[in-house]
Amino acid sequence: MGSARGPGGLRSAVAAALLTLVVLTVAAAAFAASPPDLVQGYLFAKGKLAPLHANVTYQASKLPIPFRVTLPSAGWGGTQWKANDWAPDEIAKRHLHCPLVCKPPYFGWAVIGQPPQRAGVPHGIVLVLAGYSHTPGVAATVTSLRTRGHGFTTAATSRVKVGGFRGVQFDGQIVAAEHTFIPFSPRTHAAKSFPDGIAEHGAGHGFRFVVLDVRGKTVVIFIGTEALDSTRFAAFLDDAMTVVGSFRFPAG
Repeated sequence: MGSARGPGGLRSAVAAALLTLVVLTVAAAAFAASPPDLVQGYLFAKGKLAPLHANVTYQASKLPIPFRVTLPSAGWGGTQWKANDWAPDEIAKRHLHCPLVCKPPYFGWAVIGQPPQRAGVPHGIVLVLAGYSHTPGVAATVTSLRTRGHGFTTAATSRVKVGGFRGVQFDGQIVAAEHTFIPFSPRTHAAKSFPDGIAEHGAGHGFRFVVLDVRGKTVVIFIGTEALDSTRFAAFLDDAMTVVGSFRFPAG
């Protein structure tokens, strides 16, 4: 049996169809506008970076805040991960000493590096680190990076702005066989792994830290190398700061 539909019912059906079309169009536009995500992979386990394209904006969804980077030139690669609740394979699990450290607090990591790679080591990296839970502010984080442990030297600090957000910058050099920077985790006398530890190996290698306050979230940017001497690192540092200059932290 058929049923008659009056003018009011027809108008309601048309309006509903138009509303559905608008919603689908907006959703499709939002999806199309979403930047490609950096490939997920634990750099320190396998040392691999997925190739990135020049003049393309990428995001890192494993960071606890929105993050965008646009590579100004070819020859860069990237990866991201979340520690310590994520280990892609047994190699990463062993490296992270799971399950001992695979528990809160969690930290989001993104790495942009410059191949070619020698024995799995990029020429240099730009590392971005932030915590999912509360972390110390910029001043306390800078103090921790500059004073915890031995085996490195640092220069004076200076004010800096990245992506419209203010922070503190300082350079340094590794003078021991290795050193691990601990930006957030509290001091302890117990021997343990730190989920926010940034390890550097090889005396003579330079580094730079930029620590930002992004809407109340402390973000650590580390530029370093385990493959370049001081002269070549200076050239890489210039390129790396161009990449850092493209960083954006849009409102969530």
